[in-house]
Amino acid sequence: MAAPIKPGAHLTRSHDKEHQRILSLMVLPMEYIAKDSPQAARLLVQRIHHTISLLSNNPSLGHPGRLPGSHELVIPKTR
Repeated sequence: MAAPIKPGAHLTRSHDKEHQRILSLMVLPMEYIAKDSPQAARLLVQRIHHTISLLSNNPSLGHPGRLPGSHELVIPKTR
């Protein structure tokens, strides 16, 4: 597991790779959702991608995570 991105940290190319890794982990859940609603799956992916993208300019978004040294960011309208 990659180290969490700390608040205020400058994002680097390795963070871009982490972003891509996170997005790749979404494939199976999105395929499952898409069986019932392809539109809902697309919308969910867009919301997650948009929220992750916000972190590149605002790395302190969210709140301290449950794990020491981690940071959590809730993705709106994903329930």
